[in-house]
Amino acid sequence: MRRSFSAFTSAATASLLAVFMLSACVEGPEGPAGPQGEQGATGAAGADGADANSGCVDCHVDDTRIVTKHLQWEASLHGSGGHSELAGYQASCAGCHSHEGFIDRMESGLEFADSTFAAPSPPNCRTCHKIHTTYTGADFDRQYNESHDLWLTGTTVDFGDGNLCAQCHQPRTSYDIPVLGGGDVTITSSRFGPHHGPQGAILQGDAGYEVGGISYPTTPHFHGQVAVNTKGCVTCHMAPGFGDQAGGHTMEMWWNFFGSDTPNTAGCATSGCHANTADWETLGYDGFDYKNYQTSIENLILAIQDKLITAGIVDPADDGFTSIHDVGGAIAGTYTEAVIGAYWNYITVLEDRSLGVHNPPYVLALLTNTLAALP
Repeated sequence: MRRSFSAFTSAATASLLAVFMLSACVEGPEGPAGPQGEQGATGAAGADGADANSGCVDCHVDDTRIVTKHLQWEASLHGSGGHSELAGYQASCAGCHSHEGFIDRMESGLEFADSTFAAPSPPNCRTCHKIHTTYTGADFDRQYNESHDLWLTGTTVDFGDGNLCAQCHQPRTSYDIPVLGGGDVTITSSRFGPHHGPQGAILQGDAGYEVGGISYPTTPHFHGQVAVNTKGCVTCHMAPGFGDQAGGHTMEMWWNFFGSDTPNTAGCATSGCHANTADWETLGYDGFDYKNYQTSIENLILAIQDKLITAGIVDPADDGFTSIHDVGGAIAGTYTEAVIGAYWNYITVLEDRSLGVHNPPYVLALLTNTLAALP
């Protein structure tokens, strides 16, 4: 028993000694510093990291501004896809129908992307904004927003904050505008026309077949015409709207309010150009039919459409429209200059999809002269 107890006390003493030594090691005075490590190749010490609070919190704050923008964007045609799958089909589509293609095209300075993309993404925050470039609020600034030349005509446009929009919303060079005095024209494709986004050219008062007649005035809707509107497209399409249905990053101009379609006229009023929103209906304007421009333009389109059906370039089944997707495109054949020019203007105004709102006086003159020139 004595020997066993002695072994136990010896073991206990050793354990206590180990704990004491460990405690002394952990809690004892700090030893001398080791030698300095080798410096980098330049011999200079590295710079201190930036304080995240000096930049990141410009955007990443405890409110819902980013959440709201995401919700609006996802409800938009751009955010829901905008046919981004076309980016994997051909490079000529990728440049506007996908984020990857757009960046590729803008960096190269060409009209089309250099390649297709197997897994394209829709346009997104990084397509338009300088996300995580400076890690400050400046990253919300738009990129590629300088004035630029339209592909088809070479006309320089400057829509202020809308310059980025016109990088894609402009006629493509697939087909030429019919030439005044050029004579008969043969077309071989149903896609003859400016493609699906001529809004920038319409806003500028450009890219129409301008046959003689009444003069061609243009609109004050872009900032080059009136100093009060420095934001161009953004003034109306990104004005305060209604949830994720209209305005903001939806860019939609209508919302549905308990079954009733409601126009978002906030931009029309706040831009200082038109009567305030409360007076809009009092003055008798139906939606965006300011001074009956839309009604007049729709009547002209239908009258031109009838003549184009007679000329054989438009299918008789296309006896009405709400957008270009309701018509079948041009019927291949050889046509007189008046007919081919009329078709160009007709399809351009349809593709604009605003019934002239983007440039009412120009579109009204364009279609009035077009109808008068047709047999």
